[in-house]
Amino acid sequence: MNDYEVLAIANSHEEAYFEIQANITAKVMSLTPEMLAAKEDEEEEQSYLLAVNDGVAVIDVSGVLTDRYSFWNRYFSAVSYPEIAEATQQAAAQGVGCIVYNYNTPGGSVRGMYDCASMISSLKIPTLSFTGSMMASAGYFLGSQSKYIYADAFAEVGSIGVVIKCYDRSKMLKDMGIKPERFRSGDLKASGDPDFSLTEKERKHIQEQMMTYAGKFYNIVSDARGIPLPVLESSGITSGRTFIGDEALRVNLVDSMKSFNQTMLKAYSLAKNYIDKNRGSSLSYVRN
Repeated sequence: MNDYEVLAIANSHEEAYFEIQANITAKVMSLTPEMLAAKEDEEEEQSYLLAVNDGVAVIDVSGVLTDRYSFWNRYFSAVSYPEIAEATQQAAAQGVGCIVYNYNTPGGSVRGMYDCASMISSLKIPTLSFTGSMMASAGYFLGSQSKYIYADAFAEVGSIGVVIKCYDRSKMLKDMGIKPERFRSGDLKASGDPDFSLTEKERKHIQEQMMTYAGKFYNIVSDARGIPLPVLESSGITSGRTFIGDEALRVNLVDSMKSFNQTMLKAYSLAKNYIDKNRGSSLSYVRN
């Protein structure tokens, strides 16, 4: 077991991710089993992420991304991959002709990211990704799986890659007169344990692990966007930076600059075509 978490998140948002997770954990721990059961009973029949109108579903993906479902996610600016998957399944069950994913996220956990992205890419329903603010890192990993990607002129897109943060509290423990001891079966077991300084071998191992995760990320984006890996590197995409507006269009991370209203017009057109094409099949068209 490692004492660190692999994140796909935009620069400067790592601390916010851990703070949000700590706040949610503290909130859950403060509840009795009876209170937790009551919170579960409050869950809506339809996902709070989902809105459906005239055959188009809009799924709002706002906040840091986590694999941990919690009732409290919505109150602490987090959204889980299971919640996105549930909203998508509900949209499909309602017979919509297009799904718009409206992103406002710096990214988040790598855990659960691939499964959620695979589900989106497997949809037969036309899908659009839009951001008017930020679609970064794990958020872009998900967004890249839609058929079309749009952003407005001031949106930040990209931050493709991963980050691992380790903490070394060995000096603090020493100053407190505490000397931890560790027994492990191999010299890379428990790499990143915050009670001990990293060895050079551990540093190399963690860096190699991080680059393995990053390589998988680059390949997914390369396949989804049709950008050869050398071009990803030469255009600065693999540097981890974000691209604003036309910059993202120039490096092919988005298909067009559009406002949310323009994106919705495209979505209604796609939905009409899809529903008309499938009319009379098992597809049901629900107008809300």
